[in-house]
Amino acid sequence: MIYLAWFAAIVEGRIGVETLDPHAFRAPISRTVEGLHRGVQPRHHLPEIISQHGVVVGQVLLGVVGMAELEAMACARPVVSWFSHRGAYEEFPPFVRAVDGFDIAIAVIKLVDDAAERARLGEASRAWVTKYHNVDTVSGRVERAAEEIIATSQRHQRTG
Repeated sequence: MIYLAWFAAIVEGRIGVETLDPHAFRAPISRTVEGLHRGVQPRHHLPEIISQHGVVVGQVLLGVVGMAELEAMACARPVVSWFSHRGAYEEFPPFVRAVDGFDIAIAVIKLVDDAAERARLGEASRAWVTKYHNVDTVSGRVERAAEEIIATSQRHQRTG
């Protein structure tokens, strides 16, 4: 059985509705979908692997994303995933929403058949990651969290 909870991508040419049944994601891995969980991959290998693919399917079980999905976005690839934290960012990330195998199949079919939409979503994804996960933004969030922890600790020491 195929479980696309970590990372998979389309590796062949055009797939149409007539050749990919949404229920195919319950079938064994075919030549159409390549699971990229080839054992543990060093993070520095991800851009090369991702760049060989047009669509990335991230996790859809937890409602969160990780480094693999963010790396795919940085590589300007559309990411099919489920992200349920609407208030986490000022601007909601440009994921293609999918919560089960049926949603994944429909999203992949549409993206494989529409090169312009793949390109648009890929560029929007890269722009979003650049805005919300650049080193200055992330280090600023870490610094504010550390300052908050220190301030809370100091308040507790004065009152306790």
